[in-house]
Amino acid sequence: MKKTILATIGIGLILLSGCAAPTHTAEPTPTAAPIIMLEELVGVWLQDGYFQFKGDGTYRVAPSTEALKDHPYIEGEFWFEEGQFFIKDIAGLPGWDVCVGLPAGSYEVQGAVRGYLTFVPIDDPCETRDYALRIEPFRWFSP
Repeated sequence: MKKTILATIGIGLILLSGCAAPTHTAEPTPTAAPIIMLEELVGVWLQDGYFQFKGDGTYRVAPSTEALKDHPYIEGEFWFEEGQFFIKDIAGLPGWDVCVGLPAGSYEVQGAVRGYLTFVPIDDPCETRDYALRIEPFRWFSP
C-alpha cells in the first residue's frame, strides 16, 4: 500500500513539473545612459514626427521622412556643451515657428545609442519645444 501511495505521489510530481509555466528569459532592457556627443544623435528618430539630427549640428522635424528632405516643419541647430544638449529653432513653417528667435533650450539627453532617447529639461524658454521633446521617448528610425 505504501509503495502505491509513493508511486502515485511521484507520478503526480512528475506531471506537475511538466505543467509548470515555461521559463522565459526576458529581453534585457537598455540601460539609460547620458548621451553627450553629437555623433550619438545623428540619424532619424521617430516620436510624434520624424526628427533628423545631422552631423553638421543641424536638425529638421517633419511628418514623414520624405518631407525631411524638402519640406520640414522646423529647422534648427543643436550642440553639446559640458554634457548638456542645446537646441535652437532657426526657421519654421507658419504655426510651427513659435520658438524661432527664442534662446536655445538646454536638456540632458538619456538613452541608448540607436535605441531610444529621452530629453530631461534643464532650461527652455519655449514651452512648445519643451513639451514636444518630452511628450514621449524618441525611438531610433534610421541612419
